[in-house]
Amino acid sequence: MKTISYEIIEQVSLDLAELKEFDAQKMVHSFGELQPVLMEYLASFGTDEEVNFTEGENEVLFFIGVTLWRAMSSQGAIRSVTEEALVDIEEKVFDELELYDAESGEDFDEFIEKTYSEKYDQYPLLEYVLDSVFDALDDEELGVSEDSAGLMIGYLKTCIDVLSAHGE
Repeated sequence: MKTISYEIIEQVSLDLAELKEFDAQKMVHSFGELQPVLMEYLASFGTDEEVNFTEGENEVLFFIGVTLWRAMSSQGAIRSVTEEALVDIEEKVFDELELYDAESGEDFDEFIEKTYSEKYDQYPLLEYVLDSVFDALDDEELGVSEDSAGLMIGYLKTCIDVLSAHGE
């Protein structure tokens, strides 16, 4: 799948933010029909025993995830994600992210840039994820914790990678 540009990400994000409730429901329904595994993945964190995000964290995660799907699907067909592929990619993503050592004094943004900027085809999407999650972290109304923000970045990078792997 070709790299999704910053312009496409910004336009999709703006379009989604402006949707009326009825249109948003239709879009979420379409997402669930086209990507049922990914929909369940993004919607499950409020009910998962290991990861129990707040309502605000769930909303942020879901909105960013849908934005990723819309941006990527706007550039070509994406085959339906399988549970097996999702699990495999999630494991790889979290193995990569575990290489970050907060004790080293390195900024997380620097770690991401050093690790992905040169070799990651979907770096603009990853930057969108980072910006969106860190913006949500700064918004007290959403109640996103630092621990949750780190997990959200991993789950959303998983979405990028699995959608990219299923793109045509």
